[in-house]
Amino acid sequence: MNPSTKKRILLVEDEFLLAVSEKLQLEKYWYDVTTVNSGEKAIEATSGDSSFDLVLMDINLGKGIDGTQAAGIMLKDHDIPIVFLSSHTEPEIVEKTEKITSYGYVVKNSTITVLDASIKMAFKLFDAQKKLEATLDALPDLFLEVGLDGIVSNVHSSFPELLHCTASEMIGLRIPELFPSEVSDTLMSAIREAHEKGSSLGKQYVLDVRSGRRWFEISVSRIANRLLDTRFILLAHDITDRVHAERLVLESRKQYVDLVERTPDLITKVDSDGRILFVNHSSLELFGLEPGECVGRIAYDFIAAEDREDTISAFEMWGRGENEHFKHENTVVGIDGRTHRVMWIIRAERDASGKVVGFESIGRDITDYARKTKELQESEEKYRDLFNKAEVGMFRSRLDGSEFLESNDKCLSILGMEREESIGKPTSIFWADPAKRDEMVTTLKAEGHIEDLECRLLRRDGKVITCITSLKLYPDSEILEGSIIDITERKELANALQQKERRLQSVFNAMTEGFSIQEVITDDEGKPIDLRFVDANPAFEAQTGLKNEETLGHTLRELFPTSEQYWIDRYGKVGLTGEPMSFEAQFSPLGKYYHVSAFQTEPRQFGVLFMDVAEVLKAQEARKG
Repeated sequence: MNPSTKKRILLVEDEFLLAVSEKLQLEKYWYDVTTVNSGEKAIEATSGDSSFDLVLMDINLGKGIDGTQAAGIMLKDHDIPIVFLSSHTEPEIVEKTEKITSYGYVVKNSTITVLDASIKMAFKLFDAQKKLEATLDALPDLFLEVGLDGIVSNVHSSFPELLHCTASEMIGLRIPELFPSEVSDTLMSAIREAHEKGSSLGKQYVLDVRSGRRWFEISVSRIANRLLDTRFILLAHDITDRVHAERLVLESRKQYVDLVERTPDLITKVDSDGRILFVNHSSLELFGLEPGECVGRIAYDFIAAEDREDTISAFEMWGRGENEHFKHENTVVGIDGRTHRVMWIIRAERDASGKVVGFESIGRDITDYARKTKELQESEEKYRDLFNKAEVGMFRSRLDGSEFLESNDKCLSILGMEREESIGKPTSIFWADPAKRDEMVTTLKAEGHIEDLECRLLRRDGKVITCITSLKLYPDSEILEGSIIDITERKELANALQQKERRLQSVFNAMTEGFSIQEVITDDEGKPIDLRFVDANPAFEAQTGLKNEETLGHTLRELFPTSEQYWIDRYGKVGLTGEPMSFEAQFSPLGKYYHVSAFQTEPRQFGVLFMDVAEVLKAQEARKG
């Protein structure tokens, strides 16, 4: 180890000779060791010096506070791994230390190899804990760990304002004690569903928290293989903005329906033969018909005789042409014989092949032209307002990329443009990957539409953003209608999470010590009878000479029928009781002598960190000789 990267260790030991011996041994392993002989001095040392990387804490420290008390005080102000030293191996002593910290428990007079391995493992556990905390801090969700009975054992939230009480106040209480009945019923229902099915998704609740009334969507997942202590991870995601957005969408839809039925304009839809498919309330009033009396009739029958032939000819021409929108003026005659001069705005409706299959029309009675002109302008402004206030970028352009025809405010905001400079501007210049645009054009020509295409666009300021776009092509006019959503932040967050996962995997793969996770197999009486290999790092192969693909999923007895029973007994005890264990032993089937540290990862499973120490033992024997 490079001396400049030495880890600083505070050794708390009241026995002078033992402290000197351990200090000398640890310094041979390139640790920088400071010793104190009491819990009070340990607290004083860490309060004035934050450069210690780890504390080796004796439990029995003579007069004054003991090691567990000192550790509890130190951890209130310092986040530091503490490994306990003791000559005691009683379960209650070990359990007492685990309630304070879980970075290791080493029996006194263990070899320096065991002590060094325990220290290294404590550092790795500490680093892993820090990465886990950073990952949780990056999540915007409320994190709860709960039992089937609803008791909360862990709480995390990067945004305390989403809590209606502090995290510490939630620990140890049941969900019905923490939340209003309608919220707790929803949460407990999700937990029960996850218990039965493995997970529960999509349940929602509303709660008044510090930041006001918020809506949450919950996901609950059962922690795998915790057969003896069923627990669940509950994530509550703040969907307040989404709920508000959905309400706006529903309100917009309602306004649209109201607009269609309450507008004084005539709204009709006919097929290519002029047969009426739909009319709104204003059309029924003008025609003098009741609902249900209009659909199926020929629209041309309501046109005054002097305009009928011209109207029929115009529709036949539009059906053969390539244009999409038309204007036409004629006189409509109601059943009561009253006439109305109407200006129609007509849109041709086409099937996937581009054939005209009908027409949608909006008509306005222009008998009183001046008054109706004003109403027409107001109606057009309503349509424009709906278009511009959409939460999704919307646009129309030419397929060849030569011209922007229309865009709403959200689209302009995404591309960083003003409206005046957008109209007529080539759309092809906004594509960061021209080849991607060519691919898009090819797909549109073949299929006529594209859904949720991910692409990279260039803003006016040169910034590259990632978007999702959906497009529809009108082939006769080669006009595109589309929408865009900026997902740059979402994409960056996803990439950041993937990078963190890769870092954790690289640490796992770079370990020189062999590491595996194994499952304890018991008989009907609960006695360990075999072990199953669940996972292993690359160093596992180097330490054992076994290929992971030949090992994982198999049991120890399947692979090594002659292996010693004490491996199953010792590992079984760790996996079933949770009591960690370190020892050195011969593994006869491979002819190797391993130093092993084992600890429970979850009920009935344990992790094993091991290294072949045969050469080390030979060297020690040689020195003794």
